[in-house]
Amino acid sequence: MSRALDVVTLTGAEYDALTQRADDWYALYARAAKERTAALEDVERWKKAAESNIEENVGLRLAEEGAKEAFAHVVQQKRDFEAECKRLRGLLDGAHDTIRRQAVTPNDEAHRGARQGASGGADCSAAT
Repeated sequence: MSRALDVVTLTGAEYDALTQRADDWYALYARAAKERTAALEDVERWKKAAESNIEENVGLRLAEEGAKEAFAHVVQQKRDFEAECKRLRGLLDGAHDTIRRQAVTPNDEAHRGARQGASGGADCSAAT
C-alpha cells in the first residue's frame, strides 16, 4: 500500500511567486500580531482610564455628598440663628417696653409726690 509521491517541479517564477505569497502571509500574520498587541494595549489603557474615571466619579460623589451635608448644616445653623435672633429681638423689645414704663412711672410718681408735698406743706404752714 505504499504510494509513490508525485514529484512536482516548479519553475523559478512559480517558486518565486509561492515564496512571495508565503512571505506575504508571514507579514500579514506579523502585522495582525502587532495590531492585536496594540489593541490589547489600548484595551488596558482604556481599562485604566475607566478605573481612574470610576475613582474620580466616586470621589466626586463623595464630595457632592459632603457638600450636601455641609449645606444642610449651614441651612440648619441659619434657621437656628434666625430663631435666636427673633428670641433676642423679643427680649430687646420687652426691655424697651419695660424701660419706657419705668421712665413714665417714676415721673408720674414724682409729679404726684411734688403735688402732695406742696399741698401738704401749705397745710402745715397754715396749721402753725
